[in-house]
Parts: sequence; structure tokens; C-alpha cells
Amino acid sequence: MHYLISSRINLKKNSFLFFLLLFPLFNISAMNVSYKFDNNMLFLYSISSPPIKARNLLNSMETGHRTEIEFVIRVYNNRRSLLRFMRRRVEGRASVSYVATRDLVNGTFTIAKPGGQRIVKEDEESFFSSFFTATDIEIDMRGAGKGEYYIMSRIEIKTIRLIPPLNLLSGIIPGIITKTDWIKAGTFRIY
Repeated sequence: MHYLISSRINLKKNSFLFFLLLFPLFNISAMNVSYKFDNNMLFLYSISSPPIKARNLLNSMETGHRTEIEFVIRVYNNRRSLLRFMRRRVEGRASVSYVATRDLVNGTFTIAKPGGQRIVKEDEESFFSSFFTATDIEIDMRGAGKGEYYIMSRIEIKTIRLIPPLNLLSGIIPGIITKTDWIKAGTFRIY
């Protein structure tokens, strides 16, 4: 009986470790964020990060795969309450994703942005600069009340962007998805 209970505990620990291996977190020291709050709108002019897994992205594109980066932004209300779990509440959110490919014949990189915009870059440095920078993101804060708010951001990178029916495999194949830790990007107050 004792062996059965300890086996279940070890199984829970091992399954949690297995889950962590599927979605490895990547710690980055800081993101550069410029933003402004005006007329109940939060304007994020730019969010940029140093290149993450640059060699893996290049290797994936050289074999013909598309890669994807997603910038996820959440705005939390920093309420003071007696119950700790009710303290943080998401008041606004946005996400922006870019898909990149590489033309092996002429060596150029193409970044597909939302709205059908395509940017072509000639060299790796300018490609990484554009790929790891999101611009012109708006979050509507009309439903938010008075108080202090803070902005959290993270980046999710898929070295191989699969077509929709095969997206289920991205959670099983290790190393495809890399997520950064949540980083506090800034604070503002609504009066």
C-alpha cells in the first residue's frame, strides 16, 4: 500500500517535469518597452527583445520551415484586497505574431506581419532587429476603473510553424516552442 502511494506521488512529479520539458522557458534579462496611456487607450509603440535561439531559428529557416514569434501583453490591475488570489485581474490583453521565412536562392528574409504587410530584409542583423520588435499595439482600457495597473509581457517562439491540422504535434516535439518568463514592462495609473 505504501509503495502504491509513493508511486503516485513520483508519477505526479515526473509528469510535471515532463510538461516542463515540452515547453521550456527561456529567461531574458529585459525587454525594451515604450508606451503611453491616453484617453483610455494604452499605446505600446514598441516592444523589443534581444534575439532568442537565433541559431535554431536560422537552422530551421535554412531547411525550409517557417518560424513564428508571438508577443503576448497583459495589463493587470494591482488591487489591494484581503484575498490574495483576487488581487491580480487581467484588464486588457493583446498578442501580435510575425511569421518569417528565408529565400535560400537570394538569401533574403521575409517577415509577414498582421494585416498582410511583408518586410524583406537582406542580412541577419536587420532581420533579427525587425523580427524581435513588435510595434503599434493598442489595448482598449475603457472598461477599467481607477487605480494602478502594470504591463506584463512575454515572447513565444516556434522554430517550426506547422499548418493548423499539425499544430497538435508542436506540444509533443521538444524544442519547437520556447517561451520566455513574464516580464514586468511598466506601470501606469488611471485617475
